[in-house]
Amino acid sequence: MPMSEMKRQNVIEQLTETIGEEAAEALMESIPPFDWHQIATKDDLTRALQALTTEVNGQFAMVAAEFVGVRGELAKVEGYLAKEIAENSKEIAELSKEIAEQSKEIAKLDNKMANQTRVIVLTVVALISPLYLLLGASALS
Repeated sequence: MPMSEMKRQNVIEQLTETIGEEAAEALMESIPPFDWHQIATKDDLTRALQALTTEVNGQFAMVAAEFVGVRGELAKVEGYLAKEIAENSKEIAELSKEIAEQSKEIAKLDNKMANQTRVIVLTVVALISPLYLLLGASALS
């Protein structure tokens, strides 16, 4: 049980009367104003440090385990994304091939339309030319 301040003063006064003021002060300074059982020993500090080290190591182990879990989840996401990208790449390649084929078909149709336009123009010229010649000849006479 800690010594009260009043008791402490009484002890200092009695010691001063018995051994002198300087010796009494030196002696009282070596006695802490609290119970001796409150002072931590090296063994107490060692046990506290071991307990703290164990707790910190446990926390680090939990964090490491969480990181392993997160890495596993990221690997799954990466695999899923790689699969999706591969599938989309295949679809894009197929669509590109289809577009190329459609472009060829459009070019063929364009050529056919150009040929038909030539045939129509030549047919019209062939039909109108005799009329023009007939009309032009009668207009001259």
